[in-house]
Amino acid sequence: MDLIYIPEDLSSCPKFVNKSCPPTNRSFHVRVIMYSVMTGAMIITIFGNLVIIVSISHFKQLHSPTNFLILSMATTDFLLGSVIMPYSMVRSVESCWYFGDGFCKFHTSFDMMLSLTSIFHLCSIAIDRFYAVCYPLYYTTRMTSSTIKRLLAFCWSVPALFSFGLVLSEANVSACSSHQPCA
Repeated sequence: MDLIYIPEDLSSCPKFVNKSCPPTNRSFHVRVIMYSVMTGAMIITIFGNLVIIVSISHFKQLHSPTNFLILSMATTDFLLGSVIMPYSMVRSVESCWYFGDGFCKFHTSFDMMLSLTSIFHLCSIAIDRFYAVCYPLYYTTRMTSSTIKRLLAFCWSVPALFSFGLVLSEANVSACSSHQPCA
């Protein structure tokens, strides 16, 4: 599929300053409903993951390799709900980015990093469960604390390097703005 034209607002942070954003076509009531639904989703995300974090951290019986993966994923999703979702909500409802270009790059990087980190955690939990179900006799020797620590380091570092490297180098913008078809 040939890409002929990609608007600038899809390839990078919009270049609007606070008073030059294009007016939104949404009525006041629609925006209130959108803010309400998105705020509800944020509250559920934040407090749901906070319950998981507090539970696993507080109760010693829950300190297991699998639960440390779940704790780390809950931390990732808690950060998504508390740090990323509020700004994304405003951008989605108002169709404008009010927070500046520098913060936009940080927000985009952090959003991508946390999303990828959450996916990596899901994959790690799937691998952990695979070993627990398919090789129950070897599980305790393979999924040790040091293995989980290495897995968690991988789950956090690879997405961080990729996301911040991609956005800060502006490779994502140059790839979107080149009017050549992707191979």
